[in-house]
Amino acid sequence: MLLPRPRLIAALLAPLLAGCGGGEAELATPPSGPSSTVMRPSGETQGCMAPTAGYRLRFPADWSVNEPTSPAPCRFFHPVPFDLPEQSEATGIAIAVQMESGLFAERVPSGDTRAATLVERREARVAGKRAARVETVSTGRALLPRGVRVLSYYVDFDSRTLVATTSEAAAAGTFDANVGVLDDMMANLTAIDSSRSCSAAGLPSGAAPGARLPTPVGATHSAIIRAAIACDYATLADIAAAGSRPFTYSFGQQGAPAPAEFWRQAEQRGEPALRMLVEILRLPYATRQVEDSTHFLWPSAFGFGRWRDVPVEDREALRGVYSEAELMQFEEFGAYVGRRVGIEDTGEWLFYVSGD
Repeated sequence: MLLPRPRLIAALLAPLLAGCGGGEAELATPPSGPSSTVMRPSGETQGCMAPTAGYRLRFPADWSVNEPTSPAPCRFFHPVPFDLPEQSEATGIAIAVQMESGLFAERVPSGDTRAATLVERREARVAGKRAARVETVSTGRALLPRGVRVLSYYVDFDSRTLVATTSEAAAAGTFDANVGVLDDMMANLTAIDSSRSCSAAGLPSGAAPGARLPTPVGATHSAIIRAAIACDYATLADIAAAGSRPFTYSFGQQGAPAPAEFWRQAEQRGEPALRMLVEILRLPYATRQVEDSTHFLWPSAFGFGRWRDVPVEDREALRGVYSEAELMQFEEFGAYVGRRVGIEDTGEWLFYVSGD
């Protein structure tokens, strides 16, 4: 998996956006022939969703994508795993997709610009919306060297425009192959209602294989997962409020929004709070005796006071949820301080919180 850094947003699209002209574009009627159609995928694919941006798409199963825990999921796609250093221009990434502010007519190039020469512009339909498939060649007067071909899609999302691009500057794969993948991705792009979606939408239901829990704990565990996948903030809040003690969701929760709004705001900021909730609950758990009750703790790494005491298998279980850099942070801090969940043996949901 790709391990991006938060400050990379919009870096890859810089050369393309530098070449965009203003004004409303009159889109040409697409020419006849097979090259005017958007190809359907022929191989195995995997899905990815950017809930706050408002789109879902599919891409090759053997490609890498930026971490779902990043502030901008479903942003970068590449044929091989890689890491982006901070403040990188990211021009070597095969495909980038981003929701941009601004009207469609203002984003689509209407002709040559200082940065790029327009080769072809085709009218298209993507996710049932007006779109344009645009090919340009760089002039060498901006970030890209002279003569680099760039293929981009522009999709009309009312006051926003989705821009997806690939170029010959990609560090892996061939331009023609990457264009084919981009065509496939756009053929399968779906617009979603960001106000009714969340980062957990589309995740499979059910507990982790082999999980055995006491009936009250298992019932709460399953109910939380179902509500999170359904993006049902109200039900999550009801489960949290059902206990006899205050539910902990933020160390600074005095004066903070109620749990439902707290998680909703996190999702709107691009933080996958509900996806992480589901993924954490599917990890191995630990137990801790607290007075006359037993607390079930996810992940199991949280059951150890010191990071150095966490068994190797419990650390390995975290790799599907956290990046290598985040695991290093736990090691440097000396303890697991990521998101964790606690459920009492009575079935009471005690906390879902992160930090130290």
